[in-house]
Amino acid sequence: MALPDTGNPGPTWMVRASGAGAALGAWLLLRAVRFDRVTRLVQVLVRSGRPATSAKVADLVSAVDAGARRLPVRVACLERSLAVVLLAWAQRRAVTWCYGTSIRPPLRLHAWVEAPDGRPVGEPDDLGYRATRRILPDGRDGIA
Repeated sequence: MALPDTGNPGPTWMVRASGAGAALGAWLLLRAVRFDRVTRLVQVLVRSGRPATSAKVADLVSAVDAGARRLPVRVACLERSLAVVLLAWAQRRAVTWCYGTSIRPPLRLHAWVEAPDGRPVGEPDDLGYRATRRILPDGRDGIA
């Protein structure tokens, strides 16, 4: 049985390649550098670009997701969110980067990016996590 034609060809090879490059860069960075230094780097990157629109943040997340599927490494939430920050920086944009813990037991950790309105992008509507740290493009650093 053939799949229905949705009319959407999906991301171009260039979008997938840039997403894969950002995801691989994030994966390598997280394995080579201590987390406190990664956080400082994110602060610098996020503050050096213009805030991205909600649509742009969604496009960046889609690009990272499309590219990460092609990599032979595991790209989980931390790598994914960091890759979005890197890809946004490469395009002179900035996103809000967050990490936090689950609201309900058992304790789980998660990282994500947010649109300018504070809504998590590429995540379920009921995220179920509380941000313990939020690095915003306007220079504020929200630590809970």
